[in-house]
Formats: sequence, C-alpha cells, structure tokens
Amino acid sequence: SASGSLIAASTALFDGGSVIFALFYSLTDAGSLDLETCWLGYAGAVLLVLASGAVLWPSAPFEPPPDTDVDAVFGNPDDDTA
Repeated sequence: SASGSLIAASTALFDGGSVIFALFYSLTDAGSLDLETCWLGYAGAVLLVLASGAVLWPSAPFEPPPDTDVDAVFGNPDDDTA
C-alpha cells in the first residue's frame, strides 16, 4: 500500500541520515557549500516527507492503531445516526 511505502521510505531516509552528515562535512570542508545551505537542504527534505504524508492522507496523516474504531475517531460520512 502507499502508506507502507511512505513509511518504508521515511525509515530508509532516517537510517541513511548518518551518510548525509558525512556528506555535509565533505562539502563544507572542501568549501563547496556553507553549513547554512546544507542544513536548509536537510530541513527541506524533512518538510518534503511531512508534506507528502499530509497530501496523500489529508484527513488522517497518521495511521490509527489496529484496534481503534476508525469511525468513532474520524466519523463516518455514511452514518446517519448523528
């Protein structure tokens, strides 16, 4: 599912986060980029992951626990008992 793919991608990016710091060091040490530009790029990647979740699942960006009554939490538009 798309939710599982996004979670897997987010986990892989988080696990690969240590690589980005080595890259930051190399780029700033060589004088190719300043530290502020590196951190802005990193913050942009984090915001991109956050925004993708909000765009893909606007009403429920976080998956409820398996035993949660989803209709009770988010409402059921087909339920006329309210």
